[in-house]
Amino acid sequence: MESAQLPGRTARGSSASLTTSVRRNMQLRIRGFELNLYCFMLSRFLPAAAFVLFTTQGLAAQPTLHYVPTTPPASLRFKSLDPGGAPIDEGWLLERLAAALQAHSVQQLKSAGESTTELTGLRTRLDHDGSRIVFEYIHVARNKFGEEWGETLTIPVSYQIERANEVITIRLLPPQTADFTTRRTPAVFFLPTPRLGPIKELFDDFAAIMHSAPSLELHHSFLLSGAEDAGVPPEPCIATFDRQLGRYAYAKDEERAFDPMHDDVFLYRTAQDSVALKIHAVPFHGGSRVFYEARVPFELRADGTVTGYDLPLAVESEVWRILEDQPPRELKGGLDAIHHQANSHW
Repeated sequence: MESAQLPGRTARGSSASLTTSVRRNMQLRIRGFELNLYCFMLSRFLPAAAFVLFTTQGLAAQPTLHYVPTTPPASLRFKSLDPGGAPIDEGWLLERLAAALQAHSVQQLKSAGESTTELTGLRTRLDHDGSRIVFEYIHVARNKFGEEWGETLTIPVSYQIERANEVITIRLLPPQTADFTTRRTPAVFFLPTPRLGPIKELFDDFAAIMHSAPSLELHHSFLLSGAEDAGVPPEPCIATFDRQLGRYAYAKDEERAFDPMHDDVFLYRTAQDSVALKIHAVPFHGGSRVFYEARVPFELRADGTVTGYDLPLAVESEVWRILEDQPPRELKGGLDAIHHQANSHW
């Protein structure tokens, strides 16, 4: 009896063992699939998470107010007309003023890095709506999206501008308080937040800039143009300028007002300046009509004085001298007579 039942029991035991093995294999496959799915999702999620971490703008703390050491207002006076008698643009004047104030700082703006740039020093910007020149002493990091984190000391200087009697007066009014703001590193807690130097040194630098404001010099240029008649054809006329003045060669980083490759551009030189003089001659009544252009530099000073205002008439005199083979004219009557002399002669 017992020996007859052994085969059946063995068969049933083998079937149960096979079923258990199949179940285990199925469970392993399911777990393997789940693990692969998890790894796949993780591979997609991590780059997105990293992108969010490194591009999310840092959280800004509530600004802390610092009292600015007493700094007296500065009153700046600029001539309101260029050498051609045209009004100086107030927008240009304010932009150049903000840049000149920044240039007088010992905390010069510096940058380092590529994908994330570290910026430290003073930068200025114009707030036209608020009539302010904003001084920002910064030590920040900036990502490729332009978002910044670090520390900033902001000193907004109000300005008042008035134009009267050919003079533009700008009053700079320093504030009583400045904002100190810390913007934390965006979601990456293991990276340190850039820190500013001692606040006292920054206020000392600001006071020195305001003290030097009345001695600022702003550089500008004026496009001079005109025409003269000559009794010789265009080719000999151009050759005369070439022989007496020589060709103008632009420096590497110099702004090119004219194209020396296609234009006849000559060098007019004084003790202080080198001016590119473009000459274009065309046939006219058996001779030539000579058109000239020059980008003439001049300087506006914050005490109301100027330099370079006699240069346009000097350039015109040189053109006339070369064409007429006459000695240079002398200026009479100072700066106020420049335009009167030029108009009465031509």
